[in-house]
Formats: sequence, C-alpha cells, structure tokens
Amino acid sequence: RTRRLMNASCKQFRNKTSSAMPLDAHGNSISTKDAAAAAALKAERVEKAARRAAKAAKAAAELPPPPKAKKEKLPSAKEEAELVRIRAKIEKGEAPTSKEKRLLKKFDAPRLAAAPAAEPDLPKYYDRAVSVTVHGGQEIPDGESDGTISSRRTMVPSFSVDAGERPLLVHASLRLEGGRRYGLLGANGSGKSTLLRLLAAGRLPLPKGTRVVLVEQEAQKSSRSVSEEVLVADESRERLLGRERELTGRLEAAEGDADGEDGGDLAAWSATAAELEEVTAELQASGGAAAEGVVARILAGLGFSARMAAGPCSSLSGGWRMRVALARALFLTQQCGTDLLLLDEPTNHLDLNACIWLGEHLSKRHKGTVLTVSHDADFLNEACTDLIHLDNARLAYFSSPDVDKFCRGREGRHQNRLREYSKQQAAIKAYKSKNGNKGGAKAQKAAEKAVMDADQNCRALLEKPREYMVSFTFPSVAIDDDLPSISVNNCGFSYPAVPPPEDSGGAGAAADSPKLIPSADTATKLFDGMKFNITCASRVALVGRNGSGKSTLLSLLAGRLDPTRGEVGRHSRLRLGYYSQHFDALLPTGPKDTSAAKYLQAHAAALGKSFELEEGECRKMLGRFGLDGDQHLIRLSELSGGQKSRVVMATLAASRPHILVLDEPTNHLDMESVEALAEGLRQFDGGVILATHDARLIEETHADLWVCGETEDAETGLRGIRWERAGLGAYRKKVCREIDEQALEMERAIAARADARAVRAAQRKARTAKHKKGKGRE
Repeated sequence: RTRRLMNASCKQFRNKTSSAMPLDAHGNSISTKDAAAAAALKAERVEKAARRAAKAAKAAAELPPPPKAKKEKLPSAKEEAELVRIRAKIEKGEAPTSKEKRLLKKFDAPRLAAAPAAEPDLPKYYDRAVSVTVHGGQEIPDGESDGTISSRRTMVPSFSVDAGERPLLVHASLRLEGGRRYGLLGANGSGKSTLLRLLAAGRLPLPKGTRVVLVEQEAQKSSRSVSEEVLVADESRERLLGRERELTGRLEAAEGDADGEDGGDLAAWSATAAELEEVTAELQASGGAAAEGVVARILAGLGFSARMAAGPCSSLSGGWRMRVALARALFLTQQCGTDLLLLDEPTNHLDLNACIWLGEHLSKRHKGTVLTVSHDADFLNEACTDLIHLDNARLAYFSSPDVDKFCRGREGRHQNRLREYSKQQAAIKAYKSKNGNKGGAKAQKAAEKAVMDADQNCRALLEKPREYMVSFTFPSVAIDDDLPSISVNNCGFSYPAVPPPEDSGGAGAAADSPKLIPSADTATKLFDGMKFNITCASRVALVGRNGSGKSTLLSLLAGRLDPTRGEVGRHSRLRLGYYSQHFDALLPTGPKDTSAAKYLQAHAAALGKSFELEEGECRKMLGRFGLDGDQHLIRLSELSGGQKSRVVMATLAASRPHILVLDEPTNHLDMESVEALAEGLRQFDGGVILATHDARLIEETHADLWVCGETEDAETGLRGIRWERAGLGAYRKKVCREIDEQALEMERAIAARADARAVRAAQRKARTAKHKKGKGRE
C-alpha cells in the first residue's frame, strides 16, 4: 500500500512539473533559460528576414521600368510591292540604288536581326552523340608517303571513342598501311560502323591530303541515267567535258559565220580550235575519255544490264541505288586515286554473283587502302590482306586474311584476356594488402592507380572479358514414315509487267496480309512447268542475279504468293519456318507492338498447348540467339535491325519446324552469329531451302546449288532453274566469265560511240584547216 501511494505521488509531481516546464520544437522538456534563448534566436531571425525583404523591395522600386518592346512597323501595300521588286533586282545581280537600300534597311533589318543564328556547317557523317579523344595531341605530318597511293600510311597511336556514357574504344591504336586491304571484325554494336564514320568525317588525324570515300548511303534519286550518275562523281572530268561542249558550240557557230559573206573571224576561230585541242588532250591524259569503259565494267560486275545502266536512276529501288553508290566509290578510286576506301557491309545488297566479282575486283584491280566491315567470311578471304578485330574496346591486328584461322583462335584469345585481367586484379589486391587498406573506395582507387603507374604499357584498367556466345539451335524433327513435304506440280509464275526488284517484292509480305495474285497474261515469265518436292531431307541453296526469282520462289513455297499456273501443295501436318529478308513485316507493329519476350510467348501459345513457353524459357531462348537481357522487355519497334532478326530466328526455333525457308538470313548478323547459324543448320535434321549471298554458308550446309534465271533443266524438270552439279567453285568461274563477256559487250558499244565522236572531231579539224587555207588565199 505504501508503494502504491508513493507511485501516485510521483506521477502527480511529474504531471505538474511537465505542464509548468517549456517544450522545444520536438516536444522535449527544456529549462526556462533555454526556452528564452530559443525565443530570442527566433525573433532575431524573423527580424533579419524582414530587413532583407524591405531591402529587396527598395531595390526593386529604384530600378527603371523595362523598356517597352518596339512595335515592328509593317510596310504598306505599296512599300511591300517595292520590296518585292528590289529583292528580285538583287537576285538578278543588279545593284540597288541608295533609296532602295534605305527601304531595305527600314523593313528587312529587324527581321534579319530577329532571325536565329544558323548552325555551323558540319562535315558529312559528323555525329554529335559520339565524342573522340586523341591522346597526346598527335599531329600526323605530311610525310609517311612518297606521293603514291600505295605508300600512304595512316597511324593514330592512341585515341578513345565514347557514345554517350558507353566507351567504344579506349586507348586504341589505328594502323593502316598504304595499299593494304583490311577487314574489320567485331560483334554487333561494338563500334565498327562508328569508326568508319569518324574516319570519313575527319575526326581522327589523317595525313594531309588524304582522300577518303565512305560507302554507307544509297545514291540519290535523279533523272540522270545510272552510267551518268556514276560518271559525274569525277568532278575534274565533268569540268573538262563541260568546257569541251562549250568550245565545240563556239566553234560550230564560228564555222557558220565563216560560211557567210564576211568570212568570220579567223583569229577567234583558230584560238577556239587550239583551246579545244588542249582540252581534248587533257581529257585523254587524265583518262576521262576512257571513263565510260571503266564505269561499264564496274556496273556489269555489280549486276547492271546494259538496259539498266542506260535507264534513269530514279526508277531503281533502294538496294539497287546502294549498288550505284558502291559503283561511284569504285570508279572514284580507280579514276581519281582515292587513298582510303571505307566499305560498311557492302555485300548486304548484293547477290552472290556481285559478291564474287567485288572480291576479285578489290584483290586484283584496286590500288588504294581499303577498310571493310563485313560478316561474309568468304568475301573477306578473297578481298582482304589483313584483319582487324574490335573487341573489348581495343583494336587487334592479324596479318593473315584467313577468317577460319581467326575464328579457330577465338577461344585462345579469350583465355589470354582472362589471364591478363586476373593478373591485374591480383596486383591490385596485393597492393591493398601490403598497405593495410582492406577496403573502401579511396583505397581501391589508390591501388588501381599504383598498378597502372607500375606498368608502362597499361593505359586503362581491364574489364572482365565476356565471352560472346551465340547458339542458333533448332529443335530436332520427329520423322516417321509419312514425311511432311512441299510438292510443286507443273507450277509456273509470271509478273504482270516488269518484275519488281527482289528487295521490295512479295517476299516481304506480312503473315496476315492478303496474298499477292499476279496476272497470268504477261510476257514476264520467271518459272514454268516446275515439278519437284522439298522434304525433310532436302538441302537447297538458291543463287542467281537479283531479280532472277529467288525470293519469289521461296514465297511460292511458303504460301506467301500464289502461282499463276499449277499448284504448290503442302502437307497438312507440315510446320514451315519462314524467314524473310524483310523481317519487319513478320513482326507486329502499331497497337500490337509488344516486347520480344511477350511476342515470343504469344507466338508459341498460338501454335498449340504443347508449344507454350514460360517467360523465363522465352528469355533464355532469346539470349541463346544473341539478344541481350536488357532488350528482352523493350518494345519491338525500339530494337535495331540485327536485334529484330534474332527475335524472328527465335520464333522459328519455338515453332519446331519440319522445313526451314530462309531468304537472306545473314544480312543483319555478325560473323559469330553467321557461324552459329551455319552450325545450327548443319545439326538440324529437317529440310532447308535458302537464298543467300554468303558462299561460306552454302558450303557449310552442304546444299545443292540451284541457279535461278537459267534455262530448263531436262533431268529435274526445273524450268527457270538450273541445278549446278559441279558445285560452287565451277559456278564462281562461270560467273566471272559471264561478267567479263557482258563488260566487253558494253565496252564495244562505248568504243563505237567514241569512234563516232572522233570522226566528228576529225571532220571539224579538217573544216578548220580548210577555212584557214581559204582565208589565207584571200
């Protein structure tokens, strides 16, 4: 009882004390002295704030009022008409009077002052998002060359390139020997194309006077013929030809005057004739007269017929205009002596015939330095003398163009980089342990700096190497006695008029788009009377010139096109995997746009319950086909072309096809992915029919060679297709021979026109001499 009374008394005392004592801002009891000090400090702060506000108000009151914006005076109707007349006068090159100048100053000056300043002209291919750092303030002297193209050398000892916050190259060294042809290898997105554009934009120090040509964009649509579009690339030749035409016109006019009564001006006649002879001689010496023959051979090699070469450039598709751009670059290098030719995936828009010719042309006829980005191993083996590998933000050089040997050494190079990284990390750990610094950011930075200073060859910390693993595997096909197949029975196909370019035809139609039904009443016949089967044991590669019907035949087999005669039958249980070079049309767009993982999951679910995949399985499959994890959940429309192609490949694997129909499957893949695709097709136990310009893929898949656009094959019943039984080597030789024959035919036609011009020039010279002689007698 006594304890309860004491507790109650203490509680009452605490309540009275707490109610009497002041509290701080947080509700804690404080003494009266502390409370008075806090109140005084608060009052002082309020007073200071009031003084600052009064001072600011006084300063604002003392400021002069802002000037009123001048109202722009608009010209009257009469003055506006006068201004229009004055501007037209100036455009004609006439000088305005003082009165007209005052009127212009009165009304046009305010508009010019208010106009935004124009951005400075930037070099072509300049990219603001990419920053370049050349270490050591390097200056490349005029030396490094003896004046010839084959001896000019390019060297940038140390430079770094960053795309935003992502480093593409770190303390890399660029070495290009004159006259050598380099193949630039590397994974997709590693910075190969960026390096080419930096060289073309002049953002890396090159020897003074180096002429650089980059083939990246297609030629512009113009009314000029294809041959003229290529020829105008030589500005010096165009200038001489323009002068020749002008002098010829003056000479013909002088001849007309000489035939008149006054006999003309013999001195002017003679001067014009002499200058014309000088221009003609300069044109001959510079090779301008033979330029048409050079262009004819290049266009023939790239697949242009004589009719196409003479037709307007505006009628060509994007793929053919890319060939025109490539022809311009090859002509410039041969005619004007370009020092550095940069090719960014030149084979993407070429057929196998053109790839074979281009590789031979670069290896045998090109004299300057070439830097090529390509995934085509066969083309690089033929066209290059050296290889450069862009990996882990470094450039590594290989003196052999053997791509197969390079690929075999990939695992060894990865292990070497892994050992170097482990050695550097061990040195950092040992330094920290020696100095007693077990952790912390400062200790880590100090250790890294000490390790870099100790190694003179170390310019940056090594990142842990990540092995680039891609696997294009397709599920095994359960084959029984009833083999699913495609049967072609007396089938033919014709386009209504002129067949559209192969890169814009029906092969790219979307899966849910209406089928294209061409007319049978036409003379443009691609195939007729075809009879063959494609089974799970078939391996076929379609080759031939663009426009010969490769994509069309694949579209017929896949059901994307209907034949104009006959029928194409497909087994009721056949699962067909179709890949188009226009794979964008196979993916959903607009409101249906979704992420890669969700699209793959929905695609598998639509095939049936046995095909359904969990999200984790979808992401695992996308990763196996080379799509990085951070790209699995972003919208398909935001993916690049190469990333979309991998999504389509993954959908093919998810559908477990019996037969794969592939139209240019390597266009957007890097070399490692092409190797993985070749290995996947080798292991696939179903049927494969593909159209490709990659000779190595044809060899690796052990496919039969069907040449489209050829005459009837009596044994197989293929009309419009020829089976090349001798193999790819014999086909190469045949292609080179046919291109040479076509080029000779085009050169003969050009030589005939040149002979006609020479005859006219000789006749003109004879008339000039005759008039000189007649005037002398007078």
